[in-house]
Amino acid sequence: MKLAAKLGSDVPFFIMESSAVGRGRGELLSPIKSRLHGWVVVLKPKFAISTADAYRAIDREKRPPLARNAINLTIDAVRKGDITRLSIYNDFESVAARMHPQIDELILSLRKAGAVQSFMTGSGSAVVGLFRTEATARSASRRLAREQKVAAIIATLGAK
Repeated sequence: MKLAAKLGSDVPFFIMESSAVGRGRGELLSPIKSRLHGWVVVLKPKFAISTADAYRAIDREKRPPLARNAINLTIDAVRKGDITRLSIYNDFESVAARMHPQIDELILSLRKAGAVQSFMTGSGSAVVGLFRTEATARSASRRLAREQKVAAIIATLGAK
């Protein structure tokens, strides 16, 4: 895990075999039992966003940290398996969308296609939609890839 953290703050999370709460820069992980299930659609536009540029832009904004209550609500939603109650917030999203308005378009298009949650991942440029059913996720993935001219990936969220 120490080596993974040297590669990137989020790398330890991806080598764990369970869901986890991240602290610090994201490298300090506490496993939690997840009952989440559903489908994930990832849309990747053709443009990239430099992580360094994203951090510089976010540093110029003065925002309060995410409320502890929102974090606790998300942990509770993960434990109960309720994707509709996840409190997902990404500080980079508004900054990235100002640089690339297609990010907001993709997030909105995922919601219109049936995602119960949609948001940008990391510092961008990929966006994610969480769906309850495989059929809705697959339909949205195919249609949005074609209409928005983006790459689309579909995966399961938790157990089927």
